[in-house]
Amino acid sequence: MVLMASLRDWLMFSRIHTAALTISSALLGYFLAGGQLLSWWTLAWGVFGLIFHWAGFVDNNLQDYRYDLSDPSKKHFPLGRSISPTAAVRFTIALYTVGLALATWLSWGNVSAFFIFLTCLGFGLLYNRTNKTSLLAGVWIGLCFAPLPVFVFYLTAGTVSPLMLWVALYGFGQVFFQNAISGSLKDLKTSEWNPLVALGAEVYPGGPSADRSSIVANPDTLIMPARAWGFSLAVKLLAMVPLLLILFSTTGSGGWFVLAFAGATGLFSMAFGFTCDMLAQTWFKNKLLKTLMTVVEILTFYAVVVAVSPVIGWSSLFLIGFSIVYFVVMNRLTWGTILTPDV
Repeated sequence: MVLMASLRDWLMFSRIHTAALTISSALLGYFLAGGQLLSWWTLAWGVFGLIFHWAGFVDNNLQDYRYDLSDPSKKHFPLGRSISPTAAVRFTIALYTVGLALATWLSWGNVSAFFIFLTCLGFGLLYNRTNKTSLLAGVWIGLCFAPLPVFVFYLTAGTVSPLMLWVALYGFGQVFFQNAISGSLKDLKTSEWNPLVALGAEVYPGGPSADRSSIVANPDTLIMPARAWGFSLAVKLLAMVPLLLILFSTTGSGGWFVLAFAGATGLFSMAFGFTCDMLAQTWFKNKLLKTLMTVVEILTFYAVVVAVSPVIGWSSLFLIGFSIVYFVVMNRLTWGTILTPDV
């Protein structure tokens, strides 16, 4: 059987609508090391972030293929329908080859930096092969993405500063939350190896009204025990620690530092508020939950960008603008939405 895939099918399969944060994380490491916005290095590190994300996510889709086949919410996924697994494997190998070649070129002569890259790559491969069967998947994906800006920073500055380490720790907390909490909540109905399921969270199937007078089924009930709710909020709140360390490690002073402190803590507080709203939902409305997850993710990233604005200056505005424009445009092209991808 010959499968015909459109450009939109390949965009869906690649899931590069989420690459905005990976690209921005790589650029954040570059700017924190003193890199200039208007330079070829900005383009080079942006391309590197895109390829790193792209290769990892197509590999993830391949590894999840047998699970997605039985997931009714993923019937629209193109792999196995319009994109053959053989073509997907070849595409994945090509992306990994390009990414490895690019990383080798960028870190040529710097073995220590290349080791950081290999660490990111290794944990990414481990995550893709265990994310459906291990409760530690959130740790592996956190260790994949958190060192990425450190890799870029080290190659640019030739050293690693305490500020960069706090940024990496904050990034780990963000990625872990996205996977172990947001991702687990989104897949609560289909994933057994799920930290929230292990803590007692579940979705109780909806049914007809009590008196059976209504032909409209009640929505599925979202059940979040106190321990699942508490664990989720604790994971989010703990990220405030590295954020404060970042703020007090910046070299800024005066009015800009005050604005950065107020802006970063304000954005993080908003993210925490939306997290509370997400976890307090009574009904399992997948689209609403994914919208709240997206908002939390965006606000969390913006918080760290604003926190380091006394160091990177106006490059912070570029990261904020680029990330949201990329995300909206790619969502529109891929899913026909603005903030809520159907994935």
